[in-house]
Amino acid sequence: MALSAFPAPWSDPTRRPVVPPRHAPRAAALLLPGTPGECAEARRFTVRTLAAWDLGHLADDARTVVGELTANAVRHAGTRHPLTAAEGEIRLRVTLRAAHLLIAVTDRGDDLPAYPGPAGDLDTAGRGLRVVEALSDHWGWTRYRPSGKTVWAQLPLRARI
Repeated sequence: MALSAFPAPWSDPTRRPVVPPRHAPRAAALLLPGTPGECAEARRFTVRTLAAWDLGHLADDARTVVGELTANAVRHAGTRHPLTAAEGEIRLRVTLRAAHLLIAVTDRGDDLPAYPGPAGDLDTAGRGLRVVEALSDHWGWTRYRPSGKTVWAQLPLRARI
């Protein structure tokens, strides 16, 4: 019996082949009425969603980003006195992608996010987008016509070094 000069690689027939998981996006969405108390519900929803996706290690950063983006939507999107319930709605969408977690908050306000100048030591507001920037790889917004916008942030799935 002759041996091949190029033998086949050894394989264990009892082991199942390793198949990389598909990175199909997973998404979860929440519709909020746009009142200040709903920011807490948005944070809880995010933590529950990440726990279900086995991404608990992202919960603190994601909860903070969601809190900042929904608070900005409530405060700056003109939803305090909406003419209709639909005008006051805020939509939160959390999407898992191959390399990052995408958090998007949509409202009907026309005002675009304004990145604040340097904050003073005694300022009690105006740091939200700086926090979002610090915790995310990228962030930005998309404007809609005739009104509305989505402010989004991408959080890395792996810990930063």
